[in-house]
Amino acid sequence: MDYSIHDIIFAKYNGEPFTSTEASDYIGRVSRKRKKVTGIEQDFYSTLMRKAYSSDQYREHVSPAVVKKLMGHRYETTSVNWYASASDEEVREASRNRKYRKKG
Repeated sequence: MDYSIHDIIFAKYNGEPFTSTEASDYIGRVSRKRKKVTGIEQDFYSTLMRKAYSSDQYREHVSPAVVKKLMGHRYETTSVNWYASASDEEVREASRNRKYRKKG
């Protein structure tokens, strides 16, 4: 998936984007530090960020093998079963675009 330097929210010093695991871990550390300093606990929903990130990858037709690696999963099925999702519009479009095969 192509991206511009201006599209990246979390990037390493070399300009490469963080993996979703790295971004999630960072947000978790910041959240814990904030709670320790201020006493305020706020969940940034890092799991939802991971889901959004991986769903975007699938929507852009990135290979499940690549998404598996980006997410740090051992098996592709974990990535697909837990993180892949389709909007109602995507389901309708897939239904409209399905191909029919003649029998016989």
